[in-house]
Amino acid sequence: MTTRAGKRAADWTVKLARPDQVLSGVTEDALPAELARLNLRRAFLVVSGSLNSGTGSIKSIVKALGPRCVGVFDRMPSHTPDSAVVQCANVARSLDADVIVSIGGGSVTDGAKAVALCVSNRVDNVEKLQDFYTKVDANGVRAYPDYPDVAVKIVCVPTTLSGGEFNSRAGITDTENRVKRSFDHRSLMASSIIFDPQLACHTPSDLFLTTGVRAIDHAVETLCSVDANPYTDGLAIQALRLLTPGLREVAAGAEQAAARLNCMVGAWMSMTGIVGGLRMGGSHAIGHVLGAAFGVPHGMTSCITLPAVIEWNESATGEVQQRIAREMGFASEALAAEMHRFIAELGLPRRLSDVGVGPEHLELAAEKCLKDDWIYSNPVPLNKDSIVEILRRCL
Repeated sequence: MTTRAGKRAADWTVKLARPDQVLSGVTEDALPAELARLNLRRAFLVVSGSLNSGTGSIKSIVKALGPRCVGVFDRMPSHTPDSAVVQCANVARSLDADVIVSIGGGSVTDGAKAVALCVSNRVDNVEKLQDFYTKVDANGVRAYPDYPDVAVKIVCVPTTLSGGEFNSRAGITDTENRVKRSFDHRSLMASSIIFDPQLACHTPSDLFLTTGVRAIDHAVETLCSVDANPYTDGLAIQALRLLTPGLREVAAGAEQAAARLNCMVGAWMSMTGIVGGLRMGGSHAIGHVLGAAFGVPHGMTSCITLPAVIEWNESATGEVQQRIAREMGFASEALAAEMHRFIAELGLPRRLSDVGVGPEHLELAAEKCLKDDWIYSNPVPLNKDSIVEILRRCL
């Protein structure tokens, strides 16, 4: 028997890096208890700006933490620019923080991880960050810098479904070159993750839904990965079973907390492949570039790229795609077309033209994609011309 990568079925490995604890509860109660359990006394909060300015939630959390909270930073922009990371880290270092707590979406989560790295390694300017990025060579091989474990702990309270809190990678935008850079180190895994569905109800539905499609993208590209294996397959399938109805319920305005919690658990499961070392494919790689170079939110990139990449990969992953379509309860097994319909049903953008990317941008985008290692692990090989063709199908 062979896997989808053409290897013997026994030839696979799953890394089991994971947080110490994942729990569901009210942040005002759960976070102080987690910090006490971990014996952490100086928490620096990196939080969503809209959550801080538009609700009373952050103030309530700060009050619940009391003297354990030494500061709050709410100015981490989308796509986590390197300049904001360094600015935030310099403040956290000056306050002698021993834990960075993220409360918000993916950009805030990645920012908190990068801040912990910077504080631990005395990175106080953008130039010093270059020593910690992973590098991709011309053949798509990624080199990982070696440095001591990050001493500052990380605790995450996610309010979207991007799932970055479950891996040891942080995506940071190099603002000078407008490309996404990656930190990847075993010690960038969060110690604890708190699901608070009531807090997540403050997240606008369109943001929650687009990041939910991002989670579906994680699950689909896990199942279609050249490194796929039975363990990650099982969790990815269960992720789709939770996310598909859950996102429909959120879109319909159904009972929000229960639906959002189901989606959060589905997003967790969808990350198992990435955390376990599986390489993703073209949808993720192209999405990284659309985010860093053109400012497209990551959830929206998946809404746009996933159907086109599914269609491109049908010759290699057709049987898997049919199974995915069945597990998601679609009317037919034509996954690319059904995914288009599903995303439209959620009321989300599906075209590059919806997010300000036009035909004149395709060549540049394709060139930048060649610097992302997951371009080289797509089930059907990709080069610059084929990336341009996929992007053209997304217009």
